Amino acid sequence: MRDSGVVKNYARALLEASLLEEGGLAKVQSDLDFLLKAWKEIKNTYILFANSYADVKAKLRLWHGAVQIMSEHDLLLSDITLGFMEILISNQRVKLFGFIKERLRKLVLEKDGITEVCVDTACELPPEEKAAIVTDLKGMLNAKIQVLFSVDHENIAGMIIGVGDMVADMSLRNRLNRLRNFVL
Repeated sequence: MRDSGVVKNYARALLEASLLEEGGLAKVQSDLDFLLKAWKEIKNTYILFANSYADVKAKLRLWHGAVQIMSEHDLLLSDITLGFMEILISNQRVKLFGFIKERLRKLVLEKDGITEVCVDTACELPPEEKAAIVTDLKGMLNAKIQVLFSVDHENIAGMIIGVGDMVADMSLRNRLNRLRNFVL
């Protein structure tokens, strides 16, 4: 479900709509960040919106009430975001919100010609090591990249680098597993 056709279609439509307005994409991304943060802080609201058994009309009334309260506090969402959320609520797709937001982020990178690279290490790397890895990856890939660093304590040592569908597993855990499989 995470990257289903439905998620891709919603994300693509949201991207296309946001590109029609000057500054629309940045505003929509900011709106989505705000909504995700708000839903994490007020979990019951998200649970209600994501519940496919709850009445759609009631959810829309709740949404309109929330929008009214936000506007009274100068928290204005773009018309694109408002329309997008009404569609998600009406179609009982709010539970896909986080996946759509993530897919939109990836579509923006793709549109801008940026390759996303994920680097998992055993421990937090100092900034100079991260910079060296980014420089090496740029040279190897010969592309504009965005590197996401994360720590996986199960790695023991080494790193795992992922680019699209390719993964280079240079972790000690992987080497030990390969040795174990070879011996057994």
